[in-house]
Amino acid sequence: MRHRSGNRWVPLGFRPWAYCLLGWPNSDHAIDTTFEGCALALGWFGNAWWTVVMTKWFWKRRLTTRALLPLLAAGLVGWLLWGDRLSARAGSGSGKNGLVAAVQRGDFVDELHARGELDSSNNTEVRCEVRSLNGQWFRIIDVVEEGTYVRPGDFLIQLDPSPLHTERNRQMIVVEQARAAVVRARTAYESAEMAKREYLNGEYALARKTIERQLKVAENSARTARAYLQASRKLFAQGYITHQQLEADEYALKKAESDLQFVQTSLRILDRVTKAKRMADLESYVAIGRVNYDTAQFALSRHEERLKEIEEQIEKCTIRAPVAGEVVLCHLHHYGHSHMVQPGELTMENRVLIRLPDPSRMHVRVKIRENQVSQVRSGMSVRMTLEAFPEVELRGEVIKVNEYPEPADWYSPSIKEYMALVSIETPMAGMRPGLTADLMIRVDEAHDVLQVASQAVLTRADGDYCIVAAGGGYRAARVKLGANNGRTVVVEEGLREGDLVVLRPSAVLDQVSLPE
Repeated sequence: MRHRSGNRWVPLGFRPWAYCLLGWPNSDHAIDTTFEGCALALGWFGNAWWTVVMTKWFWKRRLTTRALLPLLAAGLVGWLLWGDRLSARAGSGSGKNGLVAAVQRGDFVDELHARGELDSSNNTEVRCEVRSLNGQWFRIIDVVEEGTYVRPGDFLIQLDPSPLHTERNRQMIVVEQARAAVVRARTAYESAEMAKREYLNGEYALARKTIERQLKVAENSARTARAYLQASRKLFAQGYITHQQLEADEYALKKAESDLQFVQTSLRILDRVTKAKRMADLESYVAIGRVNYDTAQFALSRHEERLKEIEEQIEKCTIRAPVAGEVVLCHLHHYGHSHMVQPGELTMENRVLIRLPDPSRMHVRVKIRENQVSQVRSGMSVRMTLEAFPEVELRGEVIKVNEYPEPADWYSPSIKEYMALVSIETPMAGMRPGLTADLMIRVDEAHDVLQVASQAVLTRADGDYCIVAAGGGYRAARVKLGANNGRTVVVEEGLREGDLVVLRPSAVLDQVSLPE
């Protein structure tokens, strides 16, 4: 078994004993602490004795188990104390006062860690569509089990329709009363129409014919009296009749003309006054009857619509799936509490009861803190894992970042977070809304750049420095840095590939000159 030290391969069995005997030689790759040397010596002491003991046990079979246990424990403790430091030094050396690491060239990746929640980009909300009567609540009787995959028309929720049944019975009585009112109004309207026709075709026509007949008689009497008067005047001039007979004929003519005028006046009054007045009354009755009839019909139609609406609301008490999807039950928030949708709970109109997400179109809703939102932009690539499936890595992309922060929580009003949507380019079976996702958003990347560990950088007033181990000593190198991902930082100027920088520069500050 060998360990690589710089460019040399040294047998592991030789190196610890050499360190102990030579007193920790001063080199760029020497062990840096006394504790580490003691642990190394203890470990290899146990390993050496373990090798001897096992050899004797295999060949001679004489050593008992009681003698093996202390040696085994010593070797195990030494190996545990030394193993981590041995593996940590696989890619780097150590200075006499601090660990060193080589400046390397490679690809730089800066990723932002965030946690989000899976949601569907095509999320159908199933709401309570039953209209509340005077703020009335509706009790949930039955609910489909969450996670059930339903198709359009499948049963979801049953609400208690008994209040609506009571309302429907009352409304049916109102509808029947409205129908009776329509019948009465129609009868009154038809009677008014009939009275109008009866007057025009009966009473008025008969009265006019009577007056017309009287008018003809009066006209005939007037013509006769006029002819008699003319004849009487000729006879009176010839002396055949007396003056009294002439006056009698003149009076008869006047009476006939007076009767004619009376009949003519009666006809005019019948046509212009009596008929008009009677027709106005009859037409008003007809109009009132029409209005009452129309009003009764309108009231009936409204009451029937209300009855139909109540029946529709009763049908809506049985909520069915509008689209296919997997059932996700919602929470009902009232009276200061949050309750899962379940039998016995109360709901009102327009409350969201169930969501039916489309599992084939999922995205992640993630909240980005205020100090990180400037780093995240649309189009950035994302890799993620779901807590339900930690072994599967998914790929995605940032769709958008909201311009305004989310409403602050009452317990942390000063923390501002911005909602971002991340698409999932590689969906998998079993994804469902609400699953927690760990996301690594790639905010920056560079190819073939020099990089150094972040802890190797010292910041001073005039700039950044790294301490380089070279020639058995140390020197301070001023560097110009680029992007930093918290582990490594891009070096733009000041270092070269392969330079050894001290990872704990505070341990060697007394050996270099740096500005305060």
